[in-house]
Amino acid sequence: MKFVFAVLLLTGLVGLSNAQICGLTDSGVHIPPSYTTLAPPAYGQSYTDPVFGCQITRLVNGTHEYSEMSAFNANDTKIIVGVYGTSGRTIIDFSGNTICYASAIGGNGEPRWDKTDPNKIWFHDIGGNHIYTLNATTCAATLYDTLAPYASTGLWFCGGESDISADGDHFCVSDPATDANSIRRYTISTKTLGTAISGGSSATSSVDFADITPVNNNILVNFGSPRSFEIYNGTTGVFDHQIANWSSHSDRFVGLNDHEMLFTGNGNNPAPGSCSGTSYVAFDLASSGNTPLCTGIDTGQYLSAHLSVNNEYTALPPSRQTVAISIDNDNATWPSEDANWQAKWTAFTNEIIVQNTDGTGLRRLAHHRAINSVGYYWNQTRASMSRSGNWIVYDSNFGRSSASPDDASIDVYLLKLGTSPAPAVARPSAPIGLTVVVR
Repeated sequence: MKFVFAVLLLTGLVGLSNAQICGLTDSGVHIPPSYTTLAPPAYGQSYTDPVFGCQITRLVNGTHEYSEMSAFNANDTKIIVGVYGTSGRTIIDFSGNTICYASAIGGNGEPRWDKTDPNKIWFHDIGGNHIYTLNATTCAATLYDTLAPYASTGLWFCGGESDISADGDHFCVSDPATDANSIRRYTISTKTLGTAISGGSSATSSVDFADITPVNNNILVNFGSPRSFEIYNGTTGVFDHQIANWSSHSDRFVGLNDHEMLFTGNGNNPAPGSCSGTSYVAFDLASSGNTPLCTGIDTGQYLSAHLSVNNEYTALPPSRQTVAISIDNDNATWPSEDANWQAKWTAFTNEIIVQNTDGTGLRRLAHHRAINSVGYYWNQTRASMSRSGNWIVYDSNFGRSSASPDDASIDVYLLKLGTSPAPAVARPSAPIGLTVVVR
């Protein structure tokens, strides 16, 4: 049985007590009623999960990106999504209403919300070497910088699993192929580039993705073949040390004594120490060959993890670090395959849950009702939590089989953890088109 996990870390469920959070806290089997026959609500309308009791709103027909990068802006009032039938990105409110359509972002301009300005998005052009900002109310784009080293290759933010840095002042940049010798740290405030990485596995391994570490703003590279995690100096690009001789989907957060940590799904990899072969683990990024922290989050099955961190650098204690997990089980027995499917259903199959990073504080929130979600990327749910911890956005085909994004069977859903109402956002009476301002 194969699982894919979409995971997001953040610093606690801010402002919510257990009594205010929906969901159940047990570990038993909960069978979803009418899994493939329950009809989704109309767009902009909500339903309550019949098992776990959380309110879920069907937003738009489309998808969001990896859970590693935040779909929510800095004050939890806007969400960026891709809507079927469009090539750009659409800014929506928490009811799925369009605020504006950003055609400038193109097919994959890797849009990233600013860390402090709730109305600003950063993105790059497709095939060019320009960085832009976008006004998230008007969708007017403004040229911010041109990076000369990428004039002939084009520019990339080091892959879909990277985000703007924790301090909001750095990006990892590369060419679109994420070639190791093109990976650099870009500083937004000074418009400066560090030196491209060198040494370590950079000359022999292909790169899966890279990102900026949350305190020291160095570069963490996830090499895909052969796999490893390695740290490179953000200024000089020089190899520093290897974290592990394997890699998986991962993200970064700040742990005890402001230590930079790497949180990842261990899968069946040979992690040192006594961690279970399929548990989540957290590595201290300060040194190589260290024994990982075993989180206690373990499915007993092979897993692949999508991880995302918001508000990585705060004064909250490590015990407040909370992880949201959406579990995609491609081998679940569906009603259409076996009349006895309910007897074969297992705990946590196709659920969205939250837990503390040490494995305590389990709360099960919903069945996401996606099927065939592992074999095809856009079917995966990729849960992403808002910065306040009150909301989770995810994708689901809601029991409708889909083999490609063009069949438009996948929708974006918003799950409300707390009792707060959806934020009100002023928006124009009609969607605003694109205006490009070059300065």
